[in-house]
Amino acid sequence: MKQFKVKFRYFSHYDDSSEDLVDYVTNTYDAESEEELDEMLEEDTDWSDECVYNYDAKSNTIETGREWLSQEEIK
Repeated sequence: MKQFKVKFRYFSHYDDSSEDLVDYVTNTYDAESEEELDEMLEEDTDWSDECVYNYDAKSNTIETGREWLSQEEIK
């Protein structure tokens, strides 16, 4: 089993773009190979967007999302 560090860019967009938020999050995953890691991340749709939810926003949320930026084998 290998261990991978994966960096994501989380973002939110609001009707008022001044309320948009961005955060960078690094998570650790265990996988047999990079291919298995790729499959895991493609299937992972149940992630928390709380880090970019603007509780003080006055406008409506348009979307939240994340981008997979990089990965690094650490073990």
